[in-house]
Amino acid sequence: MFNLYHHGQQRLDLITGRYTDNDQFYVALEEPNGDLYADLSVCLPEIPLADGEFIFKTYSGNEGLLEAMMHTRRIKVVRTVNTPLGMLPVCRLI
Repeated sequence: MFNLYHHGQQRLDLITGRYTDNDQFYVALEEPNGDLYADLSVCLPEIPLADGEFIFKTYSGNEGLLEAMMHTRRIKVVRTVNTPLGMLPVCRLI
């Protein structure tokens, strides 16, 4: 559990897994009661990623989450990729 400042202070867990489509890394935030707070990653099979990298979802309800997560020092941006959804950051967990 850690504190995240996104629409106020949130107490969350970082959860990981793999997408079934292509085995890309899945990253999400979960509330203490087990509810999903946000999907941090998006699966784009056409974008090659190194092991442990994920494409950070910065659109829709995730506005401000990249910056908030960077403040927690749990992720780092390694590069940016041009996707059908626009320019998105590729990140790693720290």
